[in-house]
Amino acid sequence: MRRSVVLSVALAGFIAGTPLSPAQADTGSPAPQSVMADSIGDFQTAGDRVHVSKAKTPTASAHGWWINGSGPGIKAKVTIWLQAKDSKGHWHTVAKDVKTVKPSGGSQGRATARKFCVGDADTIWRSIVDVDVIGVNDSPDKLTTPATSLKCGAGL
Repeated sequence: MRRSVVLSVALAGFIAGTPLSPAQADTGSPAPQSVMADSIGDFQTAGDRVHVSKAKTPTASAHGWWINGSGPGIKAKVTIWLQAKDSKGHWHTVAKDVKTVKPSGGSQGRATARKFCVGDADTIWRSIVDVDVIGVNDSPDKLTTPATSLKCGAGL
């Protein structure tokens, strides 16, 4: 049976003492905030921290992707659920995306879940990422990214 472990991966800026702002614009390939490593399949499930994309309409945005080590997989179905916490502390899925991609994390190699901000109320956000490597048995574990508070209402 495969087991997974959640590892924290620090961004270079974080290591240097300058954490990435969750409100930073969505540009290019995101660096992973958290990574889940499958102990047998030798691939990683990755996702960035939910952030506000600076577009005409502010949007809560999260990405999920995978990184292949030496595993046999060529493509994977990546599913990402964007969730917001309500005033009672319950998580609600407000957006979902599924995409079949090669390993990378670049804009063509990731799934993206987005939700237009409903006002600028402080809201706690997170995402859940699942990677199913096509043709390879892998762990049913999913990556849950760290919860983060953003000035982006979810309309719950």
